[in-house]
Amino acid sequence: RQLKTNMKRSTATLLIGLALVLPGCVVTSLHPFYAEDDLVSVPALVGKWTVEKEGEVSQEVVEFKQDGEKSYRIVTEPAAGTTEESLARFFKLGDQLFMDLCPTKNSGPEFIPVHRVFKASLSSRSLALAEMKYDWLEELLEENAGAIRHEVIQERDHEGKEHRRIVLTASTKELQEWLRGNAE
Repeated sequence: RQLKTNMKRSTATLLIGLALVLPGCVVTSLHPFYAEDDLVSVPALVGKWTVEKEGEVSQEVVEFKQDGEKSYRIVTEPAAGTTEESLARFFKLGDQLFMDLCPTKNSGPEFIPVHRVFKASLSSRSLALAEMKYDWLEELLEENAGAIRHEVIQERDHEGKEHRRIVLTASTKELQEWLRGNAE
C-alpha cells in the first residue's frame, strides 16, 4: 500500500503494509519499544494521506496529527466507515528509525493498550514502514523460547477457529536490546 498526501500541492508517499488498517497476526508488546530519551520529532508527516493500492487511489484516508512534541495521532478512515485511532511515536536506536504504534480507543475494562513496532525509513518525500513479521517471530520462539520474554495466548476468532497469539512481555530496555540485534 502507498499513502499519498496533497499537502502544499506536493506529492509525498508513505509506504506501509496492511498493518495500520487490517487486523491479523501482528507482533504486540505490553510495554513500549521506546524510552522517552529516544523519541524524535517527524513534523513532515502531519497532514491527510490517501491510500494507493496497486496504482489506484482508494477512498481510505489516513491523517497524522501532531499530539505533543514527539507524538502523532493517526486517524484512519476506511472507505467502509469505522474510524480507527492510534498513537505513533518515532524513536531512534543508534542510526535506525522506528515507529511505536499504540491504539487509543478504550473499548472497556478489558482493553489493554498494546504496542507494535515498525522499522522506518524516511526521505524528503516518503516514509517506508516495515512491521516485524509475526511468522518470523513465531519460528524464532519455537527454536528458542528464551529469545525474548513473551506469553502465548490461545484465542478464538469470530468463526470459532482457535489461534495462538504471541504477546511480548519484556521490559522496554529488553525490547530495545532485542531490536538492536534483530532489526535487519
